[in-house]
This record gives sequence, C-alpha cells and structure tokens, in this order.
Amino acid sequence: MKAIVIGSGLSGLSAAIILARNGVDTTILERNSFYGGYAHCFIEKGYRFETSLHNISPGIFGSFSSLGIANDVKLLPIKSTSVVICKKECKTTSFDYTVDSFKAYLKQKYPGESLNMDRFFDYVVNLSPFLTEFASNKGFKQFVIAVKKIDKLIETGRNIIKSTAKDVLDRFFVDETIKDEIFNQVLYFGTGKSDFAAAIFSVAAPLFFIKGTSYIKGGSQRLVDAMVKKFHSNGGKIEYNCQVNRIHIANNRVESITTNDGKQRTCDVVLYCADLLHLLKNVVDAKIIKDQPSVFQRAIVPPLLAFYIGLNENVKKKGFINYAYGITFGKNNDQLDMTISSNIDPTAAPTNKTNILVSYFSNKQYDINTMQKFTIKSISTVLGMTKDDFVHKIDVMRYLSPRDFEMMTLNQQGSFGGFQYSNYNAIQHPISYKTLVKNLFLAGQWVGVGAGFENTIVGGINAAKLALSIMK
Repeated sequence: MKAIVIGSGLSGLSAAIILARNGVDTTILERNSFYGGYAHCFIEKGYRFETSLHNISPGIFGSFSSLGIANDVKLLPIKSTSVVICKKECKTTSFDYTVDSFKAYLKQKYPGESLNMDRFFDYVVNLSPFLTEFASNKGFKQFVIAVKKIDKLIETGRNIIKSTAKDVLDRFFVDETIKDEIFNQVLYFGTGKSDFAAAIFSVAAPLFFIKGTSYIKGGSQRLVDAMVKKFHSNGGKIEYNCQVNRIHIANNRVESITTNDGKQRTCDVVLYCADLLHLLKNVVDAKIIKDQPSVFQRAIVPPLLAFYIGLNENVKKKGFINYAYGITFGKNNDQLDMTISSNIDPTAAPTNKTNILVSYFSNKQYDINTMQKFTIKSISTVLGMTKDDFVHKIDVMRYLSPRDFEMMTLNQQGSFGGFQYSNYNAIQHPISYKTLVKNLFLAGQWVGVGAGFENTIVGGINAAKLALSIMK
C-alpha cells in the first residue's frame, strides 16, 4: 500500500511515522526546502531563537511514546510564571503553575471575586476529566460513560454545547479584567473569548495548572529532527521543493496528485497535513470538505508579530529568572509576551547572555519601525534598563526568522493557521478526520492557540489511524 502525506510539519511527520511504521510505503511532499513547517529554530551569533515553541503540557509525552521518540526528546519543566504591570512603574508578580497558586494570586488582585474564583475552578476541575474521557471514546463505551456520569452529561449539555469560553467566564465573574487574565493565562494572547469553544476551554483551564507546562530541550528543532530520523528509519521518504498544485478526484476517490514539477503521482491514500485554507482555495473543490462539521474557513487567531532579541546581559542577575512574562504596558494597556528561553534551557544563548522573544497579536497593520521602537521602550523599561543601555547591549534583533521570511514572504495575515472548531469536536482536536472523499484525510494546523504542539501531533496520529483503517 502507498500513501502520500502533504506537508512535513508536526502533523505531517506524525502521520507519516505511524503509516511507515505500519508497513505503508509513505512519501512526504514538502513545498519548502526544509522540514518542520513552523516548528523550527534559527541560530545567529550563538543565540538559538525558537520561532514556534512557547510551552507544552507534559501530557505530550504520551504522543512522543506513540511515535517512538520519547527517549529522543527531553522536557524541561517550567515551574512558575510572571505577570508584569507597567504604569508609572513596573510591578512583577510571580506564581507557580498550580491551581492554588494561581487562585491566591488572583484573589489578592481581585478580592471581590474570591468566592467566584473558588466556584470557577471547582467547576472546571470537576468537568475536565469527564469531557476528556467522553470525547476519547466512541459508541458503546461512550454510552457507558454517559450512563455512569449522567449528572456531568446534563451539565455539559446545559452549559457547554454551543457555548464559548466567554459564556463560561461570564457565568462566574463580573470583572472583565479577571476574565481576560484567566483566559490569556490558559490560552495565550490572541484568541477571542467569543471565538473559543467552551468545551476545550473547560478542559484546558485546569490541565494547564494541574499538569504544569514544559519546554523541549533544544527547542522545536530538536523535536522535528527526532521525528524525521524516526520516519527515515521506517523507510519513509521526503521530497522537498514539491508543491501540490491539484488533487484530482473521480468517483469519490483521489486518483492522482499534480505537483509543480509537472508529475502526476498516484497512491492509495492522501493525508493533507498543511494549511487548510490553501487546500480549500487552491487544491481541491471546497464542496468536498465544506459539509464536514469541524472545518471553517475563518481564521480565529490574529497575525503574530515576534521580535527575537539576543542581549549581551544576564537578566537573571536583575531578578528575571522565569521563562514567561505576560506584560501589560503603558496608558493603552498594550499586551505583549516576553519569553526567555535561555532561563529554562541555557544552551539557547552564550554564557551570561540572554535570549528573548517578544510577541504581540494584533489585527492592525504593522509598521515595523514603530513596533521595534515600542519593543525597545517596553522591554528596557520592564528590565529596569535605560533605552540607550538596552540598545547598546543588543547583539541580535530580528522580527522574522530567515525561514519565516521565506515561508510568509512578509505577509503576516494568516501566517498562523488557527481555525474555528465545533464546540464538541474541539475537545480532542480532530483536524484529523475523513472527508467526503474516501481516501483523502486531513490533519491541519493548530497554531497560536494553547496546546498547539500536542494537538497538532495528535491530529496527525489520528489522521494516520483513519487512513490505516481503510487500507486493511
């Protein structure tokens, strides 16, 4: 049996490993000259800059085991995080990644919402395991779970289905500021509360603090290198600079694929593991997919602008010892994230130097020079440095990695492929499912929203399992 996987990002590599390991002759078609998609690093002047990975749940280790790479990837636990509020002066508050620590921080900041905070976390902590278990099973097993936990099923039907994260937060809190803070801590800046399914929010909220979060030693490049090595060891092949121009369908099956070199390729199954918007607009007739319950053509994650800074200064000596800092800055309450990967993985920067990623989500058109000035002003203020001293100590400052430049051609819009999911299906991230074409399967991107690495990998694994089921 023969399979073609389109795209060598996290979902494509995951799907390809599973197929190849099960004896399927598997080829990945990759339009770029490199593998990994958005999961990669670049090195400049000894600084290793991470362009994709922020943090991941330790639960991803189960996916690594499924792919056979658990011994090749090391997770570095992130034990605490910080929030920085800069008005007339900057105030930093840190808390551990536990429910109790996060609640204590919020209760001190919002004393009038103390009881509501207890009610909210009791609710999601109790509901999360049920939602996860219910969505992980099908048929009779799902029925048994429903019967045993009928109260939870009623609660889910009443408050979760067709609801959003905003609906959940509105049930418990009055203050809009605390709603935003909880949502951003759980799911990262950029996604609107009204756009995000209540089900996945109710799952993610407690898991983020109960299971904690981690960073991959060596960054996402270490991960994709391990995945490619595993794929090749099972006989898999990758063809680079190979753009799919058209998927030809007849009698409800893929008959062939045309690529930019003019070749027509045939296979038994096709797994599309790349930008779904490109698929719908350019590669196939959208009618074959539009009736599927979880595919929407509206991106919900605004474009991301990131600045990569190599600083000739050890910020740990200034008291900045954590990995992640959520910053609110200035009169307009501008929000940005600062992650310091060299604090969690010292190999990310030369000795006594610091690797900083500053990121913003915004729907506004970018003026790079203005944003660079704002970045320098805000981060130097947060670090307690004068602007001139900060600028003097910058070894590297980029707003796009070399690979991003090639992949995005400076077009920020849609660079991160977040999609809107149905309320129910979002629980297990099935951008991996059958289409109306019998041998065409999808496993798209989940980027810019919390749990991106884990869910994208799971999507690829699930897509491969569906493909294998029709090849038996």
